[in-house]
Amino acid sequence: MAMVMMTMSVFGASIKYNGGSLTQDSRFTRSECGTAYKNVITEVSGMACSRTTPGYLWIHGDENADFKGITAINPDGTKVMTLTFNSGTTSRDDWEDICTGVYNNKNYVFVGAVGDNKLKYKDNYIIYYFEEPAITNGSKNIAVNYIKFGYPDNKAHNTETLMYDNIEQILYVVDKVEGGVCTLYKLPFATNYGTSVQKLTKVQELGQSGDNFDYCTAGDISPDGKWMIIKNKPFALIWERQGNESLTATVARAPKQIAAYKEEKQGESVAWLDSLTFYTTSDQTDDVPIYKYTRPANSSQEQGGGGETGGGDTPFVPISDDPTCDIIYDLQNNVGTHQLGGSTTIGEGGKVAGSKPAKAVKFSNSFSSTKDNVTTYNYIEIFPAQGGFQAGDSVVVTGYIKSGDSGKRGAVAVYTGIDGQPIYTSEDFMDSETDTESMPSAQSFVLTESTDALYLGRSGNTSTYLLEIKVYRKKDSTNTALKLVFKRPKTTKYIRNGRLYLLHESDIYTVQGQKM
Repeated sequence: MAMVMMTMSVFGASIKYNGGSLTQDSRFTRSECGTAYKNVITEVSGMACSRTTPGYLWIHGDENADFKGITAINPDGTKVMTLTFNSGTTSRDDWEDICTGVYNNKNYVFVGAVGDNKLKYKDNYIIYYFEEPAITNGSKNIAVNYIKFGYPDNKAHNTETLMYDNIEQILYVVDKVEGGVCTLYKLPFATNYGTSVQKLTKVQELGQSGDNFDYCTAGDISPDGKWMIIKNKPFALIWERQGNESLTATVARAPKQIAAYKEEKQGESVAWLDSLTFYTTSDQTDDVPIYKYTRPANSSQEQGGGGETGGGDTPFVPISDDPTCDIIYDLQNNVGTHQLGGSTTIGEGGKVAGSKPAKAVKFSNSFSSTKDNVTTYNYIEIFPAQGGFQAGDSVVVTGYIKSGDSGKRGAVAVYTGIDGQPIYTSEDFMDSETDTESMPSAQSFVLTESTDALYLGRSGNTSTYLLEIKVYRKKDSTNTALKLVFKRPKTTKYIRNGRLYLLHESDIYTVQGQKM
Protein backbone atom coordinates (compact mmCIF):
# COMPACT_ATOMS: atom_id res chain seq x y z
CA MET A 1 0.00 0.00 0.00
CA ALA A 2 1.45 3.37 -1.01
CA MET A 3 2.09 5.93 1.70
CA VAL A 4 -0.61 8.59 1.57
CA MET A 5 0.53 12.21 1.39
CA MET A 6 -1.98 15.04 1.44
CA THR A 7 -1.63 18.44 -0.16
CA MET A 8 -4.24 20.89 1.06
CA SER A 9 -5.10 23.52 -1.54
CA VAL A 10 -1.55 24.75 -2.12
CA PHE A 11 -1.54 27.46 -4.74
CA GLY A 12 0.30 26.44 -7.88
CA ALA A 13 2.85 28.28 -9.94
CA SER A 14 1.74 31.39 -11.80
CA ILE A 15 0.09 30.83 -15.16
CA LYS A 16 -0.49 33.23 -18.00
CA TYR A 17 -3.60 32.53 -20.10
CA ASN A 18 -5.05 34.90 -22.70
CA GLY A 19 -2.50 37.43 -21.54
CA GLY A 20 -3.57 37.42 -17.89
CA SER A 21 -3.70 35.36 -14.71
CA LEU A 22 -6.41 32.83 -13.81
CA THR A 23 -8.58 32.30 -10.73
CA GLN A 24 -7.32 29.50 -8.50
CA ASP A 25 -9.62 26.54 -7.85
CA SER A 26 -8.56 25.56 -4.32
CA ARG A 27 -11.25 22.93 -3.63
CA PHE A 28 -9.18 19.87 -4.55
CA THR A 29 -6.82 17.93 -2.30
CA ARG A 30 -4.09 15.66 -3.66
CA SER A 31 -3.01 12.27 -2.32
CA GLU A 32 -0.71 9.53 -3.57
CA CYS A 33 -2.95 6.48 -4.00
CA GLY A 34 -0.68 4.06 -5.83
CA THR A 35 2.21 3.41 -8.20
CA ALA A 36 2.43 3.08 -11.98
CA TYR A 37 4.77 0.11 -12.00
CA LYS A 38 7.29 -0.18 -14.83
CA ASN A 39 6.83 -3.98 -14.91
CA VAL A 40 3.12 -3.44 -15.70
CA ILE A 41 3.49 -0.69 -18.32
CA THR A 42 6.93 0.78 -19.08
CA GLU A 43 5.63 4.27 -19.83
CA VAL A 44 2.01 5.11 -18.98
CA SER A 45 0.99 7.44 -21.79
CA GLY A 46 -2.79 7.36 -21.20
CA MET A 47 -5.25 6.52 -18.44
CA ALA A 48 -9.07 6.30 -18.24
CA CYS A 49 -11.59 5.09 -15.67
CA SER A 50 -13.66 2.03 -16.51
CA ARG A 51 -17.42 2.63 -16.82
CA THR A 52 -18.43 -1.00 -17.23
CA THR A 53 -16.53 -2.11 -14.13
CA PRO A 54 -16.17 0.98 -11.93
CA GLY A 55 -13.22 1.19 -9.58
CA TYR A 56 -10.60 0.17 -12.15
CA LEU A 57 -8.35 2.14 -14.50
CA TRP A 58 -7.35 1.39 -18.09
CA ILE A 59 -3.77 2.34 -19.00
CA HIS A 60 -1.57 1.96 -22.08
CA GLY A 61 2.00 2.55 -23.13
CA ASP A 62 3.52 4.86 -25.73
CA GLU A 63 5.38 3.11 -28.52
CA ASN A 64 3.54 -0.24 -28.15
CA ALA A 65 6.23 -2.20 -29.97
CA ASP A 66 5.71 -5.34 -27.88
CA PHE A 67 2.11 -5.09 -26.71
CA LYS A 68 -0.77 -3.83 -28.86
CA GLY A 69 -3.41 -3.39 -26.20
CA ILE A 70 -4.40 -1.87 -22.88
CA THR A 71 -4.13 -2.98 -19.26
CA ALA A 72 -6.63 -2.73 -16.40
CA ILE A 73 -5.22 -1.85 -12.98
CA ASN A 74 -6.46 -1.03 -9.52
CA PRO A 75 -5.93 2.59 -8.41
CA ASP A 76 -3.01 1.32 -6.30
CA GLY A 77 -1.31 0.25 -9.55
CA THR A 78 -1.65 -3.52 -9.26
CA LYS A 79 -2.36 -5.31 -12.53
CA VAL A 80 -5.77 -6.93 -13.04
CA MET A 81 -6.25 -7.71 -16.75
CA THR A 82 -4.67 -7.26 -20.19
CA LEU A 83 -6.70 -6.66 -23.34
CA THR A 84 -4.95 -7.33 -26.65
CA PHE A 85 -6.29 -5.68 -29.82
CA ASN A 86 -7.16 -7.69 -32.92
CA SER A 87 -6.97 -5.21 -35.78
CA GLY A 88 -5.13 -4.85 -39.05
CA THR A 89 -4.17 -1.26 -38.21
CA THR A 90 -2.63 -1.70 -34.76
CA SER A 91 0.88 -1.39 -36.22
CA ARG A 92 0.45 2.41 -35.82
CA ASP A 93 2.71 3.42 -32.91
CA ASP A 94 2.75 6.47 -30.66
CA TRP A 95 -0.43 5.80 -28.69
CA GLU A 96 -0.90 8.91 -26.57
CA ASP A 97 -4.25 8.88 -24.78
CA ILE A 98 -7.33 6.85 -23.84
CA CYS A 99 -10.85 7.83 -22.75
CA THR A 100 -14.19 6.16 -22.04
CA GLY A 101 -17.75 7.20 -22.83
CA VAL A 102 -21.33 6.21 -23.57
CA TYR A 103 -22.82 5.99 -27.07
CA ASN A 104 -26.26 4.50 -27.85
CA ASN A 105 -26.48 3.25 -24.26
CA LYS A 106 -23.24 1.28 -24.58
CA ASN A 107 -19.92 1.92 -22.86
CA TYR A 108 -17.01 2.50 -25.24
CA VAL A 109 -13.24 2.75 -24.94
CA PHE A 110 -11.32 5.09 -27.27
CA VAL A 111 -7.54 4.86 -27.75
CA GLY A 112 -5.70 7.56 -29.66
CA ALA A 113 -2.69 6.73 -31.85
CA VAL A 114 -2.35 10.47 -32.29
CA GLY A 115 1.27 11.26 -31.41
CA ASP A 116 3.56 12.58 -34.12
CA ASN A 117 6.84 13.91 -32.72
CA LYS A 118 8.45 13.92 -36.17
CA LEU A 119 5.36 15.39 -37.89
CA LYS A 120 5.28 12.66 -40.52
CA TYR A 121 1.77 11.14 -40.38
CA LYS A 122 -0.47 13.99 -41.61
CA ASP A 123 -3.79 12.19 -42.43
CA ASN A 124 -2.87 8.94 -40.71
CA TYR A 125 -3.99 9.60 -37.13
CA ILE A 126 -6.03 6.76 -35.62
CA ILE A 127 -8.65 6.48 -32.89
CA TYR A 128 -9.36 2.85 -31.99
CA TYR A 129 -12.73 2.17 -30.40
CA PHE A 130 -14.68 -0.81 -29.06
CA GLU A 131 -17.44 -1.67 -26.61
CA GLU A 132 -15.90 -1.87 -23.16
CA PRO A 133 -15.88 -5.41 -21.74
CA ALA A 134 -16.20 -6.26 -18.07
CA ILE A 135 -12.86 -6.30 -16.26
CA THR A 136 -11.91 -9.71 -14.91
CA ASN A 137 -8.63 -11.32 -13.92
CA GLY A 138 -6.36 -12.63 -16.66
CA SER A 139 -6.07 -11.70 -20.34
CA LYS A 140 -8.36 -11.37 -23.32
CA ASN A 141 -8.33 -10.54 -27.03
CA ILE A 142 -10.79 -8.07 -28.47
CA ALA A 143 -11.72 -6.91 -31.97
CA VAL A 144 -11.43 -3.16 -32.42
CA ASN A 145 -12.66 -0.66 -34.98
CA TYR A 146 -10.95 2.58 -35.88
CA ILE A 147 -11.46 6.12 -37.18
CA LYS A 148 -8.77 7.70 -39.32
CA PHE A 149 -8.56 11.51 -39.19
CA GLY A 150 -6.61 14.56 -40.27
CA TYR A 151 -6.56 18.25 -39.36
CA PRO A 152 -8.44 21.05 -41.17
CA ASP A 153 -5.20 22.78 -42.23
CA ASN A 154 -4.04 19.53 -43.93
CA LYS A 155 -0.82 19.60 -41.89
CA ALA A 156 0.77 17.17 -39.44
CA HIS A 157 0.17 17.82 -35.71
CA ASN A 158 1.60 16.21 -32.60
CA THR A 159 -1.12 15.37 -30.06
CA GLU A 160 -1.27 13.79 -26.60
CA THR A 161 -4.87 14.56 -25.57
CA LEU A 162 -8.02 12.62 -26.49
CA MET A 163 -11.38 13.23 -24.75
CA TYR A 164 -15.01 12.15 -25.18
CA ASP A 165 -18.09 14.18 -24.22
CA ASN A 166 -21.10 12.12 -23.11
CA ILE A 167 -23.52 15.03 -23.58
CA GLU A 168 -22.77 15.82 -27.24
CA GLN A 169 -21.15 12.44 -28.07
CA ILE A 170 -18.17 14.18 -29.61
CA LEU A 171 -14.46 13.29 -29.54
CA TYR A 172 -12.01 16.10 -28.77
CA VAL A 173 -8.25 16.35 -29.29
CA VAL A 174 -5.77 19.04 -28.27
CA ASP A 175 -2.53 19.39 -30.19
CA LYS A 176 0.80 19.73 -28.40
CA VAL A 177 2.67 22.87 -29.38
CA GLU A 178 5.90 23.78 -27.63
CA GLY A 179 6.38 27.51 -27.14
CA GLY A 180 3.15 28.32 -28.98
CA VAL A 181 -0.61 28.03 -28.65
CA CYS A 182 -2.35 24.67 -28.39
CA THR A 183 -5.73 24.21 -30.13
CA LEU A 184 -8.86 22.20 -29.31
CA TYR A 185 -10.43 20.24 -32.19
CA LYS A 186 -13.53 18.03 -32.40
CA LEU A 187 -15.03 15.14 -34.34
CA PRO A 188 -18.56 13.76 -33.74
CA PHE A 189 -18.33 10.07 -32.90
CA ALA A 190 -20.00 7.63 -35.29
CA THR A 191 -19.53 3.94 -36.02
CA ASN A 192 -20.01 4.20 -39.80
CA TYR A 193 -17.06 6.32 -40.94
CA GLY A 194 -15.39 3.38 -42.63
CA THR A 195 -11.76 3.75 -43.75
CA SER A 196 -11.97 7.27 -45.21
CA VAL A 197 -10.09 10.13 -43.55
CA GLN A 198 -12.29 12.38 -41.40
CA LYS A 199 -11.35 16.03 -41.00
CA LEU A 200 -11.43 17.54 -37.53
CA THR A 201 -13.16 20.85 -36.87
CA LYS A 202 -11.24 23.57 -35.06
CA VAL A 203 -12.99 24.66 -31.86
CA GLN A 204 -10.71 27.23 -30.24
CA GLU A 205 -7.13 28.10 -29.42
CA LEU A 206 -6.33 27.63 -25.74
CA GLY A 207 -4.86 31.00 -24.89
CA GLN A 208 -2.80 33.31 -27.04
CA SER A 209 0.77 33.93 -28.13
CA GLY A 210 3.00 34.76 -25.17
CA ASP A 211 1.10 32.58 -22.67
CA ASN A 212 2.81 29.74 -20.82
CA PHE A 213 0.03 27.15 -21.25
CA ASP A 214 1.70 25.33 -24.12
CA TYR A 215 2.77 21.71 -24.66
CA CYS A 216 -0.56 20.17 -23.59
CA THR A 217 -0.04 16.59 -22.43
CA ALA A 218 -3.44 15.25 -21.27
CA GLY A 219 -7.14 16.00 -20.81
CA ASP A 220 -10.44 14.41 -19.83
CA ILE A 221 -14.16 15.26 -19.50
CA SER A 222 -16.12 14.07 -16.46
CA PRO A 223 -18.78 11.41 -17.13
CA ASP A 224 -21.61 13.89 -16.50
CA GLY A 225 -20.05 16.26 -19.06
CA LYS A 226 -19.88 19.10 -16.54
CA TRP A 227 -16.11 19.37 -16.02
CA MET A 228 -13.18 19.37 -18.44
CA ILE A 229 -9.52 19.27 -17.44
CA ILE A 230 -6.68 19.99 -19.86
CA LYS A 231 -3.15 20.00 -18.52
CA ASN A 232 0.49 20.37 -19.40
CA LYS A 233 3.46 19.55 -17.16
CA PRO A 234 3.23 22.48 -14.68
CA PHE A 235 -0.49 23.36 -14.82
CA ALA A 236 -3.93 21.74 -14.77
CA LEU A 237 -6.85 23.90 -15.94
CA ILE A 238 -10.54 23.15 -15.33
CA TRP A 239 -13.60 24.38 -17.25
CA GLU A 240 -17.16 24.17 -15.87
CA ARG A 241 -20.04 23.56 -18.26
CA GLN A 242 -23.30 25.43 -17.66
CA GLY A 243 -26.29 23.12 -18.12
CA ASN A 244 -26.30 21.33 -21.47
CA GLU A 245 -24.49 24.07 -23.38
CA SER A 246 -22.07 23.04 -26.10
CA LEU A 247 -18.49 22.46 -25.06
CA THR A 248 -17.60 25.14 -27.60
CA ALA A 249 -19.46 27.63 -25.38
CA THR A 250 -17.80 26.25 -22.26
CA VAL A 251 -14.24 26.55 -23.51
CA ALA A 252 -14.88 30.10 -24.70
CA ARG A 253 -14.92 31.15 -21.03
CA ALA A 254 -11.75 31.42 -18.97
CA PRO A 255 -10.86 28.26 -17.05
CA LYS A 256 -9.60 28.06 -13.48
CA GLN A 257 -6.22 26.76 -12.36
CA ILE A 258 -6.31 23.74 -10.03
CA ALA A 259 -4.21 24.92 -7.09
CA ALA A 260 -3.43 21.49 -5.64
CA TYR A 261 -1.88 20.22 -8.87
CA LYS A 262 1.88 19.76 -8.70
CA GLU A 263 4.12 19.41 -11.73
CA GLU A 264 4.87 15.87 -12.89
CA LYS A 265 7.97 15.15 -14.97
CA GLN A 266 5.97 14.06 -18.00
CA GLY A 267 2.39 14.24 -16.75
CA GLU A 268 0.70 12.58 -19.73
CA SER A 269 -2.35 11.06 -18.02
CA VAL A 270 -5.50 12.40 -16.37
CA ALA A 271 -8.79 10.52 -15.83
CA TRP A 272 -12.07 11.58 -14.20
CA LEU A 273 -13.57 8.95 -11.91
CA ASP A 274 -16.71 11.05 -11.33
CA SER A 275 -17.51 14.74 -11.01
CA LEU A 276 -15.55 15.02 -7.75
CA THR A 277 -12.46 12.88 -8.33
CA PHE A 278 -9.74 12.48 -10.94
CA TYR A 279 -6.40 10.65 -11.21
CA THR A 280 -3.07 11.61 -12.78
CA THR A 281 0.24 9.86 -13.42
CA SER A 282 3.34 10.34 -15.52
CA ASP A 283 5.02 8.77 -18.56
CA GLN A 284 8.39 7.54 -17.28
CA THR A 285 10.49 4.38 -17.45
CA ASP A 286 10.69 4.04 -13.64
CA ASP A 287 7.96 3.39 -11.05
CA VAL A 288 6.04 6.65 -10.59
CA PRO A 289 3.17 7.69 -8.28
CA ILE A 290 -0.51 7.66 -9.19
CA TYR A 291 -2.19 10.72 -7.69
CA LYS A 292 -5.82 11.11 -6.70
CA TYR A 293 -7.44 14.56 -6.57
CA THR A 294 -10.73 14.95 -4.71
CA ARG A 295 -13.02 17.76 -3.65
CA PRO A 296 -16.06 17.76 -1.34
CA ALA A 297 -19.47 17.82 -2.99
CA ASN A 298 -20.53 20.88 -1.01
CA SER A 299 -17.67 22.89 -2.56
CA SER A 300 -20.01 23.58 -5.50
CA GLN A 301 -23.70 24.41 -5.52
CA GLU A 302 -24.19 21.97 -8.36
CA GLN A 303 -23.86 18.23 -8.47
CA GLY A 304 -24.29 15.74 -11.28
CA GLY A 305 -22.78 12.77 -13.05
CA GLY A 306 -21.29 9.79 -11.28
CA GLY A 307 -20.15 11.73 -8.20
CA GLU A 308 -20.95 11.02 -4.59
CA THR A 309 -23.00 13.70 -2.89
CA GLY A 310 -20.77 13.53 0.12
CA GLY A 311 -17.46 14.54 1.61
CA GLY A 312 -16.00 17.61 3.26
CA ASP A 313 -16.65 19.00 6.71
CA THR A 314 -20.19 20.29 6.14
CA PRO A 315 -22.43 17.70 4.47
CA PHE A 316 -25.28 18.68 2.17
CA VAL A 317 -28.01 16.57 0.58
CA PRO A 318 -30.53 17.32 -2.19
CA ILE A 319 -34.02 18.14 -0.95
CA SER A 320 -37.47 17.89 -2.50
CA ASP A 321 -38.77 21.36 -1.68
CA ASP A 322 -36.59 23.24 -4.15
CA PRO A 323 -39.15 25.55 -5.86
CA THR A 324 -37.33 25.26 -9.21
CA CYS A 325 -37.59 21.45 -9.29
CA ASP A 326 -40.25 18.75 -9.47
CA ILE A 327 -39.83 15.27 -8.02
CA ILE A 328 -41.03 12.99 -10.82
CA TYR A 329 -40.12 9.69 -9.13
CA ASP A 330 -39.68 8.93 -5.42
CA LEU A 331 -39.43 5.35 -4.14
CA GLN A 332 -40.14 6.31 -0.52
CA ASN A 333 -43.12 8.60 -1.10
CA ASN A 334 -44.89 6.76 -3.93
CA VAL A 335 -44.31 9.37 -6.64
CA GLY A 336 -44.33 7.49 -9.93
CA THR A 337 -44.53 3.69 -10.17
CA HIS A 338 -42.21 0.72 -10.31
CA GLN A 339 -42.09 -2.99 -10.98
CA LEU A 340 -39.83 -5.45 -9.18
CA GLY A 341 -38.01 -8.19 -11.08
CA GLY A 342 -38.37 -11.13 -8.70
CA SER A 343 -40.56 -12.09 -5.73
CA THR A 344 -40.98 -9.59 -2.92
CA THR A 345 -40.86 -10.34 0.80
CA ILE A 346 -41.10 -8.08 3.84
CA GLY A 347 -38.68 -8.45 6.73
CA GLU A 348 -36.16 -6.73 8.95
CA GLY A 349 -33.14 -7.94 7.03
CA GLY A 350 -29.70 -6.56 7.91
CA LYS A 351 -29.09 -3.51 10.06
CA VAL A 352 -27.28 -0.35 9.02
CA ALA A 353 -24.33 0.54 11.23
CA GLY A 354 -26.22 -0.48 14.35
CA SER A 355 -29.28 1.66 13.56
CA LYS A 356 -32.86 0.52 13.21
CA PRO A 357 -33.68 -1.27 9.93
CA ALA A 358 -34.23 1.02 6.96
CA LYS A 359 -36.71 0.84 4.10
CA ALA A 360 -34.86 -0.49 1.07
CA VAL A 361 -34.97 -2.48 -2.12
CA LYS A 362 -32.44 -5.29 -1.84
CA PHE A 363 -30.66 -6.59 -4.92
CA SER A 364 -29.53 -10.13 -4.13
CA ASN A 365 -28.13 -11.05 -7.56
CA SER A 366 -26.53 -9.16 -10.40
CA PHE A 367 -28.33 -7.30 -13.15
CA SER A 368 -25.27 -7.79 -15.33
CA SER A 369 -24.52 -7.46 -19.02
CA THR A 370 -22.91 -9.83 -21.45
CA LYS A 371 -21.49 -8.70 -24.77
CA ASP A 372 -24.81 -8.13 -26.51
CA ASN A 373 -27.55 -8.25 -23.90
CA VAL A 374 -28.35 -8.13 -20.22
CA THR A 375 -28.96 -11.29 -18.23
CA THR A 376 -31.55 -10.28 -15.65
CA TYR A 377 -31.57 -11.86 -12.21
CA ASN A 378 -32.98 -9.05 -10.09
CA TYR A 379 -33.91 -5.44 -10.77
CA ILE A 380 -36.39 -2.64 -10.25
CA GLU A 381 -38.01 -0.89 -13.22
CA ILE A 382 -39.10 2.67 -12.42
CA PHE A 383 -41.51 5.00 -14.25
CA PRO A 384 -42.08 8.74 -13.69
CA ALA A 385 -45.43 10.09 -12.49
CA GLN A 386 -46.29 11.19 -16.05
CA GLY A 387 -44.74 10.52 -19.45
CA GLY A 388 -41.14 9.31 -19.59
CA PHE A 389 -37.79 10.42 -18.25
CA GLN A 390 -36.07 13.23 -20.15
CA ALA A 391 -32.51 14.28 -20.89
CA GLY A 392 -31.49 16.59 -18.05
CA ASP A 393 -33.41 14.71 -15.35
CA SER A 394 -31.22 14.12 -12.30
CA VAL A 395 -31.31 10.69 -10.62
CA VAL A 396 -30.30 10.34 -6.96
CA VAL A 397 -29.69 6.92 -5.38
CA THR A 398 -28.94 6.28 -1.71
CA GLY A 399 -27.68 2.84 -0.78
CA TYR A 400 -25.49 0.63 1.36
CA ILE A 401 -24.32 -2.97 1.68
CA LYS A 402 -24.98 -5.13 4.70
CA SER A 403 -22.79 -5.10 7.79
CA GLY A 404 -20.01 -7.67 7.74
CA ASP A 405 -19.38 -7.60 4.00
CA SER A 406 -15.93 -6.03 4.30
CA GLY A 407 -13.83 -6.79 1.24
CA LYS A 408 -16.81 -6.93 -1.11
CA ARG A 409 -18.15 -4.43 -3.63
CA GLY A 410 -21.68 -3.12 -3.70
CA ALA A 411 -22.87 -0.62 -6.29
CA VAL A 412 -25.89 0.04 -8.52
CA ALA A 413 -26.04 0.01 -12.32
CA VAL A 414 -28.71 1.91 -14.26
CA TYR A 415 -30.00 0.84 -17.69
CA THR A 416 -32.59 2.13 -20.16
CA GLY A 417 -33.72 -1.35 -21.14
CA ILE A 418 -33.20 -5.06 -20.64
CA ASP A 419 -30.74 -5.14 -23.55
CA GLY A 420 -27.65 -2.97 -23.59
CA GLN A 421 -24.92 -1.55 -21.40
CA PRO A 422 -25.44 0.52 -18.23
CA ILE A 423 -25.71 4.26 -18.72
CA TYR A 424 -24.42 4.84 -15.20
CA THR A 425 -22.79 2.79 -12.45
CA SER A 426 -22.55 4.21 -8.95
CA GLU A 427 -19.46 4.34 -6.83
CA ASP A 428 -19.14 1.47 -4.37
CA PHE A 429 -21.32 1.99 -1.32
CA MET A 430 -18.50 0.72 0.89
CA ASP A 431 -14.72 1.06 0.98
CA SER A 432 -13.77 -2.62 0.69
CA GLU A 433 -10.33 -2.16 2.26
CA THR A 434 -11.14 -0.11 5.36
CA ASP A 435 -14.84 -0.39 6.26
CA THR A 436 -16.14 -3.20 8.43
CA GLU A 437 -19.72 -2.08 8.07
CA SER A 438 -21.47 0.17 5.59
CA MET A 439 -23.50 3.30 6.21
CA PRO A 440 -25.68 4.71 3.42
CA SER A 441 -24.26 7.16 0.91
CA ALA A 442 -26.10 9.29 -1.66
CA GLN A 443 -24.94 9.63 -5.28
CA SER A 444 -26.41 11.29 -8.37
CA PHE A 445 -26.11 11.58 -12.13
CA VAL A 446 -27.83 13.40 -14.99
CA LEU A 447 -29.59 11.62 -17.87
CA THR A 448 -28.17 12.50 -21.27
CA GLU A 449 -31.10 11.12 -23.29
CA SER A 450 -34.81 10.43 -22.90
CA THR A 451 -36.24 7.01 -22.03
CA ASP A 452 -39.63 5.57 -21.05
CA ALA A 453 -38.30 3.78 -17.97
CA LEU A 454 -35.11 3.13 -16.00
CA TYR A 455 -33.89 -0.23 -14.77
CA LEU A 456 -31.71 -0.42 -11.65
CA GLY A 457 -29.78 -3.48 -10.55
CA ARG A 458 -26.72 -4.49 -8.59
CA SER A 459 -23.16 -4.04 -9.82
CA GLY A 460 -20.69 -5.79 -7.55
CA ASN A 461 -20.27 -9.02 -5.64
CA THR A 462 -22.56 -8.68 -2.64
CA SER A 463 -26.16 -7.83 -1.78
CA THR A 464 -26.86 -4.14 -2.27
CA TYR A 465 -29.63 -2.13 -0.63
CA LEU A 466 -31.25 0.98 -2.11
CA LEU A 467 -32.87 3.17 0.53
CA GLU A 468 -33.96 5.89 -1.78
CA ILE A 469 -34.40 6.58 -5.49
CA LYS A 470 -35.44 10.07 -6.53
CA VAL A 471 -35.56 11.73 -9.93
CA TYR A 472 -35.58 15.54 -10.12
CA ARG A 473 -36.67 17.65 -13.09
CA LYS A 474 -36.19 21.36 -13.63
CA LYS A 475 -39.61 23.00 -13.94
CA ASP A 476 -40.71 24.13 -17.41
CA SER A 477 -37.71 22.45 -19.04
CA THR A 478 -37.44 19.50 -21.37
CA ASN A 479 -33.72 19.41 -22.08
CA THR A 480 -31.80 21.34 -19.42
CA ALA A 481 -29.41 19.70 -16.97
CA LEU A 482 -30.79 20.11 -13.45
CA LYS A 483 -28.85 22.12 -10.92
CA LEU A 484 -29.61 20.48 -7.60
CA VAL A 485 -30.20 22.61 -4.52
CA PHE A 486 -28.52 21.49 -1.31
CA LYS A 487 -29.09 22.22 2.37
CA ARG A 488 -28.19 20.68 5.71
CA PRO A 489 -30.05 17.43 6.35
CA LYS A 490 -32.24 16.95 9.36
CA THR A 491 -31.67 13.20 9.34
CA THR A 492 -28.81 11.50 11.17
CA LYS A 493 -25.57 12.09 9.28
CA TYR A 494 -21.99 10.84 9.41
CA ILE A 495 -18.72 11.70 7.72
CA ARG A 496 -16.55 8.63 7.22
CA ASN A 497 -13.56 8.20 4.91
CA GLY A 498 -14.43 11.48 3.22
CA ARG A 499 -18.00 10.41 2.36
CA LEU A 500 -21.39 11.59 3.50
CA TYR A 501 -23.67 8.94 5.03
CA LEU A 502 -27.34 9.32 5.97
CA LEU A 503 -29.55 7.06 8.08
CA HIS A 504 -33.28 6.51 7.57
CA GLU A 505 -35.75 4.47 9.62
CA SER A 506 -38.52 2.11 8.42
CA ASP A 507 -38.95 -1.45 7.19
CA ILE A 508 -36.73 -3.28 4.70
CA TYR A 509 -38.23 -4.56 1.46
CA THR A 510 -36.26 -7.51 0.11
CA VAL A 511 -36.37 -8.64 -3.51
CA GLN A 512 -35.33 -12.26 -3.70
CA GLY A 513 -32.91 -13.14 -6.52
CA GLN A 514 -34.77 -15.07 -9.19
CA LYS A 515 -33.62 -15.61 -12.78
CA MET A 516 -36.11 -14.17 -15.25
